[in-house]
Amino acid sequence: MKRIMFISPYAGRAGAEIYLYRFLKNYDARQFQVMVVTEKYSPLFASLEPKILYTHMKKRSLLAETKKALRLISSKLKNRDKPHSFGLFIEEVHRQFQPDEWVLNSILMQKVMPSVLCMKVDATLIVHEMPSAYSFISIQSMQTMLTHCKRIITNSSSAGNAISIMGRSDVKIQPCFYDADEIKLRQPRSKIRSDLKIDPGDFVLIGAGSLDFNKGVELFMQISEISVGRPWKFVWVGGQRKTGFNYYLDRFYEKLKENGNLIILSEKNEDYYEYLNICDAFLLTSFNESFSLVTLEALALGKPAVVYNCGGVIDFMTEQYGRVVDSRDPSVWLETIDWLVKNYEQFPAQDLKSLAVRYSTTSQVPALTALLSDQEYGVVT
Repeated sequence: MKRIMFISPYAGRAGAEIYLYRFLKNYDARQFQVMVVTEKYSPLFASLEPKILYTHMKKRSLLAETKKALRLISSKLKNRDKPHSFGLFIEEVHRQFQPDEWVLNSILMQKVMPSVLCMKVDATLIVHEMPSAYSFISIQSMQTMLTHCKRIITNSSSAGNAISIMGRSDVKIQPCFYDADEIKLRQPRSKIRSDLKIDPGDFVLIGAGSLDFNKGVELFMQISEISVGRPWKFVWVGGQRKTGFNYYLDRFYEKLKENGNLIILSEKNEDYYEYLNICDAFLLTSFNESFSLVTLEALALGKPAVVYNCGGVIDFMTEQYGRVVDSRDPSVWLETIDWLVKNYEQFPAQDLKSLAVRYSTTSQVPALTALLSDQEYGVVT
């Protein structure tokens, strides 16, 4: 049986991790044996044992530091990227697990590329990122990944086109997917809205994601600011980071609180879908998204969406399911939302759910399984 070692980042309920978690939770284990390796401990991946094998890097040993120092000298002599401690740890896992292939679950796994070259392994790269994230990667690392990964998979035509511009025309597209079994609504929608002091007649618009610049949280807040006086409530659900931008958002939120139409909630886990379900419509204000799984999840709950034309979301989002906005002017968004509110009956919940089913684990996990099993499947950009 084929053995695959997945090397993944872990930062909570982020897109790359959720993508891999849902795949491994639902794939047919008779197809191949799996080992997942992360730098930090992941309760998500650990929960999948014993179906898969899982390990993470522990405290570095003196032996590992010595190996790193020796490899660093060698890399300088050969003008290669310097080795990373995580890469050296993965090399040790490789020797024990003996995989046939490594799968790098994000371009942020660039740190292990020196180990890919050293071990001369077959590697697949799954790209979850748009060009805005390329600034976190060195030119040499990007070139190395594109040259030496035998297969590149990405989530959308937009992300695939960006990779093809850099010389890889054989990109496979495998969309993100949601797991219908995870959608459990235990609390009544009306109770959560009441707890948040949302009136029964209010039209609720939700945004979701970490409170970082790319998610367009500032635009979301600006839209709420110019919507004062309308029976609308704006709710953002997402984790905060310890950055200067978050300090700015905190101060902006304090200023807007007196308007009474904006609520910012912390990141949700088990009750994530229950909070997403309180909305009447979803807003995607991101600058760049390779797919936008959260928009798909909102559609799966029967909610129309207003989305910024930010990349991969255009692969599935049409005016049948809401509206696409090409502007970052808050007044344009206000007009679009106003139209949606007045024409809400044009978006029956069942029609929205029917679209989402096409991107469920039931339909998409077999496709990704086939790709990783070297069967003919997927779409070439």
